[in-house]
Amino acid sequence: MRKITLKKDTVIPTIGLKEAFEKKCADKIVEEWNCPYEYSHQVPFPVHNRVMPEMIQQCFWRYSTGLPLVWLSKVARNLKVLDSSDPDSTASLQKDIAKGHESEIDDLLFNIIRMAEKS
Repeated sequence: MRKITLKKDTVIPTIGLKEAFEKKCADKIVEEWNCPYEYSHQVPFPVHNRVMPEMIQQCFWRYSTGLPLVWLSKVARNLKVLDSSDPDSTASLQKDIAKGHESEIDDLLFNIIRMAEKS
């Protein structure tokens, strides 16, 4: 479990969250982040023309995924690849299902559930 706070948040400040947990636990799970633009508890990701949208998107992804910024650049690169692909293209899973074949989801997910139900 991790609790992420924002440095400029005055509604739920980092110190308040840390005080809610035991010291040894708080130091491990509470992490304070800061975004490089003006924000508040109510509007942590402001959408206005004074802040570059990429910066807000990066902070949003980091906050919502908990990923470090270095990973976010990889996510952004992969999303650009997906965005540039043909909109009519399909994944192999979609092609298999369209042809009436079994999907690998059955093996990947439901076999695990069936094994758990048997034990």
